[in-house]
Amino acid sequence: MRFALLTCDPLPEHDPDEAPLLDALRGRGHEADPVVWDNPAADFTACDAIVLRATWDYAHKADAFRAWLDRPDVAARVLNPPGAVRWNLDKRYLLELASRGIPIVPTAIVDRGDPAGVAACARSRGWDDIVVKPVVSAGSVNTARFTGDAIHDPGSGADLYVRTWRTDAPAMVQPYLRSVEGGSAGEAERAIVWIDGEVSHVIEKSRRFAGDAEAVSACPAVADADRDLADRVVAACGYAPLYARVDVMQADSGETVLSELELIEPSMYFSLAPRSVDRFADSLERRVATMKS
Repeated sequence: MRFALLTCDPLPEHDPDEAPLLDALRGRGHEADPVVWDNPAADFTACDAIVLRATWDYAHKADAFRAWLDRPDVAARVLNPPGAVRWNLDKRYLLELASRGIPIVPTAIVDRGDPAGVAACARSRGWDDIVVKPVVSAGSVNTARFTGDAIHDPGSGADLYVRTWRTDAPAMVQPYLRSVEGGSAGEAERAIVWIDGEVSHVIEKSRRFAGDAEAVSACPAVADADRDLADRVVAACGYAPLYARVDVMQADSGETVLSELELIEPSMYFSLAPRSVDRFADSLERRVATMKS
């Protein structure tokens, strides 16, 4: 089999998942190479599968990325499937999942042309500590926290910040959940890695805003509640992804809530769960066999 592991140029940061996955696939006798997704010279017709792994610039090229997904040579081979990827591009999917019974971080959407803006949105909901990001974004780019009077400051507040974005995407506004600080604040944010029908492993994550480095550690065991929620989230999305990352937080009420469902290019943290890369390689082999049948 021949696999293209999709990346971007330049990479905004090192992809630690690339080398383990290349080694796992090549060790099984397959051809596997990293390929820049929008390289005009890339020949995807020669691939059995093209796997979205580090396409971390897609948010800056959203229209081009959507058009690329529609190409016949891509649509027939790309994993995750194009329908799931298009749906997952816009974080308003969270509201769809909430309507299907999934508990989510409280979320409001503010259109860029809304004269009331982010500050008024926060005030109307009684939020005095918020996180703001574009609905189309990746890697914590343009993600920032505002508290108290700083939310409403006309010279440096949330609405001025949103106007600096080089995108027309609406803003997603959420209350800051202190549990992400861990310790006495509550359970830290967790990334539940789901591969081919089941939870593989769980990673604990530090909070991350624009410009921050990511700090992660492996959870020694998968809690039943995390496993059940991840299965519910993936089922509720309405697609059949090969892989997903279900990021969860603890709400102020103590309930575990979904912060993001990542179906496009999530880090899988293979190095923190050594058997997971073989699980992923197994799933790729099975999916290609299905695609060919």
